[in-house]
Amino acid sequence: MSSDIPKEDLPHCQKCKNILRPHIVWFGENLDDYIMQQARKYLLYENAI
Repeated sequence: MSSDIPKEDLPHCQKCKNILRPHIVWFGENLDDYIMQQARKYLLYENAI
């Protein structure tokens, strides 16, 4: 019994037909710089706890 999802069942880009990547950060990847800057700004200037 395989728990793999068949490749043809995965969501694909309508333009290039490649498999879409989920909007997550994989282990070992860096977080998006813009998101990190916004988080720092919020923590420093927006009276965050």
